Amino acid sequence: MMLLAGPVLVAAGVGLESGEPGLAAGAGPVVTVRVSCEAMVPAYCRGHYGFEVSGDGVWRVGPRPDGQVLSGRLPAPEAQRLRAAAERALRRATDQPPTCAVVGPIPGAGERVTVTDHQRTVALSGIGGRLDASCSPRGGTEYAALFALADRLMRRYYPHPF
Repeated sequence: MMLLAGPVLVAAGVGLESGEPGLAAGAGPVVTVRVSCEAMVPAYCRGHYGFEVSGDGVWRVGPRPDGQVLSGRLPAPEAQRLRAAAERALRRATDQPPTCAVVGPIPGAGERVTVTDHQRTVALSGIGGRLDASCSPRGGTEYAALFALADRLMRRYYPHPF
């Protein structure tokens, strides 16, 4: 299968979270972005169905309830920046995250960025590309940088509406 920088419909493999369809764990960390927008139609909530990028820069959006999935490949510089940010965050993964409030600053809205490799997982929460420092592992700017970068890439490649 040939992957392009733009969206392409593809069949998905087995994912990392809850057995959902997703990218197979390959070389390097996998970064996943999920957004909740309770008051919006899901198709207009950018990130609602998930945006996932493997360590080699292959990205996937979806699946939607009808099974539609989009896939592509990040340009090499973007893939390298994301992988480096994910690896920096994972190196700090010994910090235990605090317990997050059930309701964030905007009830029903939120964003979660998860980075995982074969040994560690870091889950970060926030909204609109901004990390909620009170709900994330302590220390370092690595987490905020990863959160912002993952959000920017999701907004660039996740179609609106989807």
